[in-house]
Amino acid sequence: MGAMGLHRVQGYVSTQVAVGGDAERGRRVEITVRGGLGPAAALVRQAAVQAGGLVAVARNPVTAGYVREHGAAGAVSQAIAVGRHAMAADPDSRAHAVVAFLGGAVPARGVVRGFRLRTTGGFDVGVVTVCDPDKGMHELTFWNEYMTLESGAARLGTFPDLIMTLDAEGLPLTSAEMREGLKVQVLLVPAQRLILGAGMRDPELFRPVEEATGKSVVREVFGR
Repeated sequence: MGAMGLHRVQGYVSTQVAVGGDAERGRRVEITVRGGLGPAAALVRQAAVQAGGLVAVARNPVTAGYVREHGAAGAVSQAIAVGRHAMAADPDSRAHAVVAFLGGAVPARGVVRGFRLRTTGGFDVGVVTVCDPDKGMHELTFWNEYMTLESGAARLGTFPDLIMTLDAEGLPLTSAEMREGLKVQVLLVPAQRLILGAGMRDPELFRPVEEATGKSVVREVFGR
């Protein structure tokens, strides 16, 4: 999804560089890959597994013109602005500072009461259950990133809405860092408030999300 529609460019050769892992624990990984988008991405995901879950990736060089048409121009600046708003606030107020800036909500604050994770094909797939003492149980499914947010039978958010968990200090807590008993805040920002690239406009790229999570996604995002 983050490849800016390059899967539709005949003959495009992907170049990807991935770096990550704890060197003191013998898990430092640095790789460079060239090839088709799918195989190159699969190797990077495997590098993430070997590094312990996360790597930083630079990938898919293209012309400036292609970025203007298909990319998410301004997204990095938006992300930096979000970080500045968050860090300027007190820890208890960071989630609300982010949603006040982007436009969104904090639908749940509570304790992680359930966490299931399995790794398949280099992806972390699973479910997080957060118990809010006032609003009840909330379920988040993830496929590396959070894909759906539900409260009972109600769907509150669906990727590419921004669904994120923050820790007690108001700092990002990824699905790979989750565990039962943690105090978390759930943040939700509608996709319309974000700067997104061409990959987020292709329904076919969302069908693997449904297969991985078992949740309806295409209908919620594209109305079909």
